[in-house]
Amino acid sequence: MEARAELAPPPATILAGMSNRVRHRLSTLLCALALALEAMAAEPTAGTEAAAAQPPAAVAAAPAAPDLAELALQLAAERRLLQVEGEEFPVFVKTSTAKPARGALLLLPGDGEYPTASPAIEQLRQLLPAQGWSTWLISLESPPRSHSGPLVPDPDPQASAAPAQPDPDAQQRIEELRKWAKRCEARIARAVSAASAEGALVLVAENSAAALLTGFVGAQPAAVKAAIVIDPVDFPGLASEWPDDLAVPVLELLDPVTQHEEGAQRRAQADAAGLDRYRQIMTSIGPWEPGDNETLLAKRVRGWLRSLDQHSRPVPVSAPAAD
Repeated sequence: MEARAELAPPPATILAGMSNRVRHRLSTLLCALALALEAMAAEPTAGTEAAAAQPPAAVAAAPAAPDLAELALQLAAERRLLQVEGEEFPVFVKTSTAKPARGALLLLPGDGEYPTASPAIEQLRQLLPAQGWSTWLISLESPPRSHSGPLVPDPDPQASAAPAQPDPDAQQRIEELRKWAKRCEARIARAVSAASAEGALVLVAENSAAALLTGFVGAQPAAVKAAIVIDPVDFPGLASEWPDDLAVPVLELLDPVTQHEEGAQRRAQADAAGLDRYRQIMTSIGPWEPGDNETLLAKRVRGWLRSLDQHSRPVPVSAPAAD
């Protein structure tokens, strides 16, 4: 059993830098190795000690490499280049594997993430093609480095009544965010044009990318039939409220483990404005591992999309949300 005791897990810093797929594969391999060493230790033969003395890294590293190579080949096969304003940017396309094809989801990961980095976006990208939806993952620029939420704290009632002076740094951050949003919206519009042959299009944006859609859903291109935002993040200077009249149905998905004061405000605003094309649901977002055939998030999205086929408008916002 001494050989098993020497088998220590990788440092947390190394695990944090790995993708979910690699962490899952490494954990599986380490468990299998520990069981093998335990079985060998139970048989006190001359060959047991020699086998247990073999470096575990040589055994664990070999099976992981083909998976990474397979992922690289898969992304290379899915990669397409689009161009806007003289600049190329990649999209990653997975075609529908079910008949009849129902359309395409245009996926916008938050914070300019690597194509497979977001559990929420990745599970939709992998699972929805089997339900008749092609997926187009659009690469976006990372937003400028700035804090979301209010630019300045609420004024102290005991402070001087003198009018507050404009903050030049804050104004610069707002201007940088607006320029970033304009560039990202140009990419989205180009992808919408390229994917229009797929049929009905649904925009799906996560975190910071969701800030790009609050104004966009007021006047969508004809091909865009709906929009979904996942755990949206507000940015100063960018619209965080829905327009008074939504051009398309909108689903907002919030993870219950996170505080969502802004989400409650958007819900109240939608109620007050009578936006019956808007629905907000609390639902678990992750985690997800490659090979999972169903997740709660994918089920929620698929069910809502099906409701759009059955009704001209989705369930009103005042209806109780499902768990």
